[in-house]
Amino acid sequence: MEAIIEAMFADTLILHYRPLADVQAGAIAGFDLHAVATGPGQPPVDYSTFVQAIERDGRAAEVLDRLVAAVCADLGSLADAGLRILPVTVQMPHAVIADPAFPDRAAAILAERRVPAYGVRIGITQAVAARPDGAAALARLKEYGLPLVLLDFDVETASLKLFGYGVFDAVEVGLRGFGEVSRYGSALLVATAGVAHAADMRVVARNVDDEARFDLARHGACDYVQGALLGPAVQSGGLVDYVREQQRLPRHVTEQQQAPRNLLLVDDEANIVSSLKRLLRRDSYTIHTAGSGQEGLDILAKHPIDVIVSDQRMPGMTGVEFLRQAKQLYPDTTRIVLSGYSELQSVVAAVNEGAVYKFLMKPWDDQQLREHILEAFRRKEMGDENRRLDARLKQLNSELSATNRRLEEVLVQQEQRIRFGEVSLDVAREALDLIPVPVVALDDEMVVAYMNGAAMALHADGAALLGSDAWESLPALAAAVQAGAAQADALVEFGAHHCRIVVRDMGNASRSRGKVVTLFEGTKG
Repeated sequence: MEAIIEAMFADTLILHYRPLADVQAGAIAGFDLHAVATGPGQPPVDYSTFVQAIERDGRAAEVLDRLVAAVCADLGSLADAGLRILPVTVQMPHAVIADPAFPDRAAAILAERRVPAYGVRIGITQAVAARPDGAAALARLKEYGLPLVLLDFDVETASLKLFGYGVFDAVEVGLRGFGEVSRYGSALLVATAGVAHAADMRVVARNVDDEARFDLARHGACDYVQGALLGPAVQSGGLVDYVREQQRLPRHVTEQQQAPRNLLLVDDEANIVSSLKRLLRRDSYTIHTAGSGQEGLDILAKHPIDVIVSDQRMPGMTGVEFLRQAKQLYPDTTRIVLSGYSELQSVVAAVNEGAVYKFLMKPWDDQQLREHILEAFRRKEMGDENRRLDARLKQLNSELSATNRRLEEVLVQQEQRIRFGEVSLDVAREALDLIPVPVVALDDEMVVAYMNGAAMALHADGAALLGSDAWESLPALAAAVQAGAAQADALVEFGAHHCRIVVRDMGNASRSRGKVVTLFEGTKG
């Protein structure tokens, strides 16, 4: 690890960036600093391991400053190639986050490399964020406009109160923390993403290594994905080509496919279940069967189910009792009771309270039953689409709010700069007025832009000269300035006086253009 640190100081370190992609568009939207290597062809070291090593080494602040500068240099190469700068998330150790001087240093590095503030996102692990001094340190970083990302969020050990800090712009959630790709995992991810979006945070799903994980991230309302599905990490030297080639997720992954239609049949009579399976097989449903309400609940816990068709009179648990529990545990399912009995009071009550979508009688009409089940699937899919659109709308509104906040911050900064400039100008003018030597400023069109108090006192019409054409009001002075005199031996007429002049150009250290003329009184005319 010492070799890695020395390579950092020798500016020979190779950075490896792991891309992340927009879930909806599939386009690459940014990177994480993933690994580092001592040079080309050398084995990379995981970046989180590198961070732990520099913390033990005691040079975390100095190393991270150099690392941020190296990231900014790579981002600058994108700008030099005429490409859009994509943000990079860089994990920061506690020693750096807690350093009050770090925000100033980071802002200076970004400004020196001409990288906008959004170009480098500060990654904070939940362990660092949860420290006693974490909230204050994060608030200090946020004041500087540095985007913050909560890393490696683990729903089993992390506290959602971190979302309430109001400083994070995004959260990275590892999908391996959700166990198997299941209804439970999807619901847990939806809940986490919902809380994050309510806190105006984007959600990045990590460990998206295959299409199943991508579907989990998409249905879980994540905004971005990251993992092996996007290909290998990109090295520093290949960043420009990677972005220029507009790399993206495979289109067949991002295109919305017709989701399989999953049907659960629950009846304690095996011949009824077999008859229903034969009837519905032609409709290409994925059919699951259960012989009791408890078996049905077990299947619901293991498999994603869209529509449930249950018999009413079963031993141990009636169909209505089973469907009531199904509604509580899996409210997005569409539920149908199929019964041959005329005792309708409990069924009607279940329909009225929403536990049951429809009640169908045995014996059934084959075509009518197929149409009712198809209608149930369409109803379920319409609800899923509405929820997806609602989540997308909330995401867009959140992004719009974040953009508005950034614009407000920019306006505040501009107003502060304007006020600072006005104060500085007033100070400069007062200072010049207190100087006993006459000073006249001409702009690049030879218009008298400024005269200090000494110049006003020296020329009787001083106040009237401001804004005038120097060729008309001060022809001798204009001619001497035009001739490029640095310090003229001849005397120049200035009102009732003849003065020696010293001319200096403006614009070397500012955006001003013109001449500053200092006058030294000679003899009266």
